[in-house]
Amino acid sequence: GSVSTGKIAPGAVSTSTLGNEAVTSEKIADGTVQVADLAFTPLTQADLNALAAELATSDGDGPNAGSNQVHWNNLNGVPADFADGVDAAGGGGSTGPATDVVCEGCVGLTDIGLNAVNSANVVNGSLSSDDLGTGSVGSDEVLNGSLTIGDLGTDSVGSDEVVNDSLSSADLGAASVGTDEVINGSLSSDDLGTDSVGSDEVVNGSLTIADLGTESVGSNEVVNDSLSSNDLGTGSVGTDEIILNSVTADDLAAESVGPDELASGSVVGGLGGDVQDGTITADDLAEGSVGASELANNAVDTDALQDGAVTNAKLAEKAVTTDKMVANAATSNTDSGVLQTGANDKASVTIIVPTGATVPNHSVLLTGQVQLNCTCLVAGDTADVTWQLKRDDNILVGPAYTERLTNTKPDTVGSISFVDVVAPGTHTYELVITVTTSGTATVTATNAQLNAVDLGATA
Repeated sequence: GSVSTGKIAPGAVSTSTLGNEAVTSEKIADGTVQVADLAFTPLTQADLNALAAELATSDGDGPNAGSNQVHWNNLNGVPADFADGVDAAGGGGSTGPATDVVCEGCVGLTDIGLNAVNSANVVNGSLSSDDLGTGSVGSDEVLNGSLTIGDLGTDSVGSDEVVNDSLSSADLGAASVGTDEVINGSLSSDDLGTDSVGSDEVVNGSLTIADLGTESVGSNEVVNDSLSSNDLGTGSVGTDEIILNSVTADDLAAESVGPDELASGSVVGGLGGDVQDGTITADDLAEGSVGASELANNAVDTDALQDGAVTNAKLAEKAVTTDKMVANAATSNTDSGVLQTGANDKASVTIIVPTGATVPNHSVLLTGQVQLNCTCLVAGDTADVTWQLKRDDNILVGPAYTERLTNTKPDTVGSISFVDVVAPGTHTYELVITVTTSGTATVTATNAQLNAVDLGATA
């Protein structure tokens, strides 16, 4: 509200500077709005004159058509029985079914309301099948026991229409029951007549021992060389039925011989034995079947050993000599420089502890030292120096050592020694030196160095 009319230059206000709906009727000068300013085309006097002439004359169409069209919605005082669009008046202005119809034969199907005809309106015996709609007669409409064979259509009675167990042999026609009508496995010997089953009635291969009488099958009944393994029952062939030395590898099915099929000591290995050379695989051996006595000297090589299978318990005393061991130690480069106030990382060393599924934590021996010197020019210059080990960039390990350097004692050697226990993996250690000074004192670190030695698995 700080900019007044006098501050605005003529023509300075454009459409973009006006807010939405900022221009109201009061802001528009009288007589300044032209037809071009309107968002619609207005009716002119000529348009109004033409409309009046059209309404005053007929175009020749009948009532309620063309320009003469008149709708109930355009009229006032229309009776309710007309205004609802349904001419349902039965006299006296009421709505509902007509009560004063006296003409004979003038009421058609469309004049009868839904559910308007009941039993009392129908003449007894006057309805025929032509009067009934499809699906209109159900169980409720049929009198119990009134239907006869003449009422049933061809194939109109199926399984669903017959009460279970209600049919007897008298209900079945001659030869009406075939194999399709008999449930598999439902016939018993009681259902079969004497001598009713012959060779033609028996399915090939379907007879079992239970179907044969005692001693009903002899050598004469069996065709020579006709029996196969399918003809033999389980456990039907014993030692007495097998000719000595007659069984070969070709007679045995894959994986048919197990421990239960072999007599103790019946299989002999080795040269000239019962087992073919090179035929026994790992799949043929039972779990735990191969012990020390089954292994030949030098039979177990590196490939046969799983990773991590050789533990301390598997090693004989003094079995590991120095020539079997791999050195695992590391030494940092020497590091020197002026120390800043606060923490300073010096002498970084990295050591790798072996990894593996069964590798335990290892002990790592860390040793190191640094020469510390304070430039303390006057008696008030002092420096408090602390040194400690740090692992993997954020874990402080071991004790922290602190010493004050002064004008009279400006030098010291910061030594450190610590055994850290770590998990397998790569670990980086640093010597962290923290300095707090007063006066003009400055501290210099010289020849900072760290050593890391893997001492092996932690007991």
